[in-house]
Amino acid sequence: MSDSTMARRFLGFNAVFSLCTGLAAATLSSRIAQTLFAQNAEQQATVIMLLGIGLVLFAGRLLMLVESSTLTAAKVRAIAYADIIWVVLSGLLLLFGRGLFTGTGVTTLSLIALVVTICAAGQYKGAARMS
Repeated sequence: MSDSTMARRFLGFNAVFSLCTGLAAATLSSRIAQTLFAQNAEQQATVIMLLGIGLVLFAGRLLMLVESSTLTAAKVRAIAYADIIWVVLSGLLLLFGRGLFTGTGVTTLSLIALVVTICAAGQYKGAARMS
């Protein structure tokens, strides 16, 4: 792969993953909250729903970048940095708030962070090939 192909592929993968995760979170927020959290509270479902809506919007932005004729390495790196922030915040949440989550919740958050890490690494490497 050369030029922007690798970056576009990882942006596209990130978009599909974000869209699927976001749609699930937005439409199944109550069920997801019951599965992820050790103790249920009304605001958990609302936060998950809003997070899902945000992920759907993020996925839309990623798809626009994938199709953009003016995709730059800086734009790709910005998305990679956003993904890294997601992973770091997920880690901090699990480190300091582990008791808030069920075993399934911990596993789910960890797996999502792993996928986002793969996206970030691929996007960063793709951006380097563009420079």
